[in-house]
Amino acid sequence: MQFIHVGLMQVRIQTLHRHDEGTMALVVFRDTRWSGDRSIFATMEIDLACGRQMIYVVPDTMMTVTDFARNIQISIQTRGYSTWQNGEANLLITRGLVGRLSNTPNVAFAYEIGNVTDYLASQGVQAIAGRKYSSQEHKVSTRAFQSIPI
Repeated sequence: MQFIHVGLMQVRIQTLHRHDEGTMALVVFRDTRWSGDRSIFATMEIDLACGRQMIYVVPDTMMTVTDFARNIQISIQTRGYSTWQNGEANLLITRGLVGRLSNTPNVAFAYEIGNVTDYLASQGVQAIAGRKYSSQEHKVSTRAFQSIPI
């Protein structure tokens, strides 16, 4: 298998201490083949007051298995642990993935994910639509070409 279609990524963060301690976590899903903001699939800041949080990201992207293994990262930065002492661990992090492996790059899932954000929001999940970048800045103006008589 040479290619993977990444349909859904998830992270579950469980605190290993009392609830309501004023702790937070910033979770960033990244593709390090890009630099700057384009490398970010999703960013979510979560309040760990209830003890656990689940984050879902729907990148709907195709890449080689090697690129996936080398470049897809989940980064977590915590806040509120400045006075945490003598603990072996403060968080339990569980990762999950729904993907499809293939020998050809033209596979996809049979379902549409275009309105997933709207559906999750209607079910009480706080979801943020992904950022889209325009290719407009890369288009070549047709005025730049001159017709040459043959």
